[in-house]
Amino acid sequence: VSFGSAGELQEHLRGYISEDLARRSDSFYSADLGAFGALLTSFGQLSRVVASGQLVPRSRIDDFDGWWFGFFSFLASGPPAHRLRELLALSKAGIVEFLGADMWVEADEDGGRWRAGSASSPHLVETGALIEARLPRPSVGHTRDDLLRSLHASGGGTDDELIDSA
Repeated sequence: VSFGSAGELQEHLRGYISEDLARRSDSFYSADLGAFGALLTSFGQLSRVVASGQLVPRSRIDDFDGWWFGFFSFLASGPPAHRLRELLALSKAGIVEFLGADMWVEADEDGGRWRAGSASSPHLVETGALIEARLPRPSVGHTRDDLLRSLHASGGGTDDELIDSA
């Protein structure tokens, strides 16, 4: 979804968050809770399929780790309601600005600033501070755990490598 201005993007996302909060607190939407329960059950079963080694590597990466996990996270995960209310308030106060899909960030090292934008809006944000809130892809090489990091550095542990013969 693209927007002609930063304001349109902000209003769209604030509306989306507000609608999510309303659905969470309205018993009329108990079907949402049912879908959540079904997704949790499916996630557990699919994890067993992945662990069995029956999926070809491409399907494990693209279908399970990619599409399915993203779908599950979109519908069944996320911050609790009180955190969404806080995020909404910070956005309305102008402290948090949503950037949208395909976000990018670049450093202006000479000026000591950050510049960010996205494919969703022509708006650019420039700031002196960056708070990274995305979850990185799991990697043994980038862990903060001293034991895992030392095992990886010594060759005693590696990332799971999937090789697809196709």
